Amino acid sequence: MNWISKTRGIAILAVLLIHVNAPLLYEGQGSIWWLGHIFDSMSRLAVPLFLMISGALLLHKEEPVNHYIEKRATKILIPFIVWSVIYFVCKSSGELNVKIFIQQFLNAKIYYHLWYFYILIPLYIFIPFLRKFIKTIPSSYILLYAVISSGISTINDVIGIYGLNMQIFSNPFSVGVSYLLLGYVIARREYELKHYQVYGIVSFLIILLGTYFITMCKGALSQVFYDALGLPVLMYAVMVFYLCKKHLNSGIRTYNSRFLEYIGKYSFGIYLVHPLLLSLMQKLPLLSISALSGNPYIMMPVTFIVVLFTSLLFIIPLSKIPILKRIT
Repeated sequence: MNWISKTRGIAILAVLLIHVNAPLLYEGQGSIWWLGHIFDSMSRLAVPLFLMISGALLLHKEEPVNHYIEKRATKILIPFIVWSVIYFVCKSSGELNVKIFIQQFLNAKIYYHLWYFYILIPLYIFIPFLRKFIKTIPSSYILLYAVISSGISTINDVIGIYGLNMQIFSNPFSVGVSYLLLGYVIARREYELKHYQVYGIVSFLIILLGTYFITMCKGALSQVFYDALGLPVLMYAVMVFYLCKKHLNSGIRTYNSRFLEYIGKYSFGIYLVHPLLLSLMQKLPLLSISALSGNPYIMMPVTFIVVLFTSLLFIIPLSKIPILKRIT
């Protein structure tokens, strides 16, 4: 399973790329917009990869429920609450209004990247139940469930443009659960996915071209096919996850594999801190750093590299301090 840590490294790099690219996507024109759009489309597998990794690592385990809850609460709830306070205080210019904080915390409005916790925590609550019957579910049923659930999500996104929805069908089909189950199947079973390259490439083209055409029709950026819970992103992410298992599971430790493993080791801390550092870099008085602070073809990769290594320089020392490492 050494490929899992490398896949986690790919996922966090994709998260950074999405956030660094955002100015190109929302403010860029012409070829600059396409630059942001291409990299953004490539990176939409970030959250699905993280969820599939959780399924691969957690669903096969057998442990007392109280032990599971204690471990997950320590690893997830403490960092979630602490960093929610940090981001709230930072965006409120150092002021902590408890009432407003609680309102924004309950409504997932503290900071844009923290939305992931609002998906992850309910799924973690559901994992002990999934463990009870996961071994009896055929892989083909899991794939069917994933296609149905993500398909409903995509249909809702598309018809939502016209003010319609089919929410009544969404409740029994959680795409988050689908990702957990798919991660378990791909990682833990000897299951051969057929034609996964074709489905993955076609799905990526749907994300890329579908977003472009709907954006042109609406006259504003459409994120219908960017949806991490939609069918195109699911199929694309499954292809990459499967490729990671097939090609990153080698015992040969190249420079690239060691780099991905190292990034993967600190991925949670990088995820938590990078938006704060990115915001500070954009507000530097003399040397603002962002994808649009100069030539985007140069500044986008420069910003990406600076954010990545600044995050590492911030997180690595924290992870060595006994108390503070609990929030990284």
